[in-house]
Amino acid sequence: MDQKLTGKRPTFSKKKPSLNFNRVLILVALIAVGIWFALEVNNPEGEFEPLFLPTPTATRTVDSLVQEGEAYFEAGKIYDPEGKDAIDAYYDGVFKQKLQKEKWITQLKRVYNRGFTTGFYFNQATIKDSQLNSPANVSHFRYIEMGKILTYHPTGVAKIELNNGTLKIGDKIIVMSTDGKHETYFNQIVRDIRYNGENVKNTNRATEEKPIIITISVDQPSNGKKIDAIYKFTDETYSTPRYDSKKRKKSSYKLK
Repeated sequence: MDQKLTGKRPTFSKKKPSLNFNRVLILVALIAVGIWFALEVNNPEGEFEPLFLPTPTATRTVDSLVQEGEAYFEAGKIYDPEGKDAIDAYYDGVFKQKLQKEKWITQLKRVYNRGFTTGFYFNQATIKDSQLNSPANVSHFRYIEMGKILTYHPTGVAKIELNNGTLKIGDKIIVMSTDGKHETYFNQIVRDIRYNGENVKNTNRATEEKPIIITISVDQPSNGKKIDAIYKFTDETYSTPRYDSKKRKKSSYKLK
């Protein structure tokens, strides 16, 4: 009897797995989160810091920290009218008196810190000797950008677009490059301010929406075209930087 084979034609190749789009999206999201976290850890103003960083020990003046950056050194340098630092005071037997009189710890707290401890100098350190409330900077002082230099004239005059807070004669400012290619950095006192062709003692409050154009005398040559900016090192009230989804970057500190 004749019989006919029915059914599908047999195949001996393995069936190719279908692409799971949900799994792909999850993997892409995890990679993006990992990249963002790595950038934040390496960002000085980021929300995260590397793990296992030790708590600084307040044993001497901030002069010993000068190698960590001239910016922090100039901002937090402890001034002693008698020219003696904490080490000298210790050997002279007047450390405790000068510690309270000169308020060294208060001055040290101005610069970047995560709290202070005596370390292992007096006894075995315990968990109570570490500051655990915040893994980031607990100092309320910040370098806050006030505006950028538009032009610089060889006579020592800089035209500035002020877009954050107010500026007055007597303010201590820092002029610093922002592009990573130039090396401008110096401190100075604001000696004069010209606004609309007239000398003024202080400016109105400037914002990004309503910037103010002023000119001031600067102590050293600077770069225009918004390469250099002016900063204040201050504990004045300011807003915490927020992530701008449109510009895809974190905003800077804003003075209130």
